[in-house]
Amino acid sequence: EALLINYELHQFASSVHSAIERFNLGKRYSPPTQLVSSFVQYLGLCLGGFALLNMIVCLSQAPQNGWETWFSLDYGTKFSKMTSKVRRAKSFDIKKRLIQLKKIVKETKLAVK
Repeated sequence: EALLINYELHQFASSVHSAIERFNLGKRYSPPTQLVSSFVQYLGLCLGGFALLNMIVCLSQAPQNGWETWFSLDYGTKFSKMTSKVRRAKSFDIKKRLIQLKKIVKETKLAVK
């Protein structure tokens, strides 16, 4: 389990690093779609400038967890360098949108039957 978690953290840290490089070049970031887990793909979508994102890094005080603490601090440092242009969200009428979504759900249910 720890191996999988560390692998996903490594993949996500790589995505963060790529996003920072793209933003620094003034280019748009697109998350990886191959050879990464669906979790990393989902989190990568949050790095495109369309979401407000916060990160909390938890650290262990135990001496035997020194490597994990160093990695967490490095990860947090890299993540703190990430910035992008804020994009305004378009406003919409929630009641109209709910009616549209209910219609889509109804049509989908009929199509599945």
